[in-house]
Amino acid sequence: MKLPIAKFFSITTYLLLALAFILMGKAVSALQEAALIGITPLPVSFEIDWIGVKSSWQGILAQLSVLLVFMLATGSRKKAFCATSRTSDFENPGVAPSKPD
Repeated sequence: MKLPIAKFFSITTYLLLALAFILMGKAVSALQEAALIGITPLPVSFEIDWIGVKSSWQGILAQLSVLLVFMLATGSRKKAFCATSRTSDFENPGVAPSKPD
């Protein structure tokens, strides 16, 4: 039985995104509790602890930056993949066809 590698890496990519999002929120909260960074509350108060979202500008902006970096990285990778998939040398990238002797 073959493992579908593309699907496997796609799923692990999104799991790592979720982990980075949660850890970023919890890290900002820990730094705020240690008084190493300030706390600027949002106009509304909410807390979703299991995904690390709290109502401070620092936490929300840090988590949004994780999402932005992910979107930029995957967007540029998809564009690069689309550009290479259109070439005729996609099957053998970087290999020149040999001439018969």
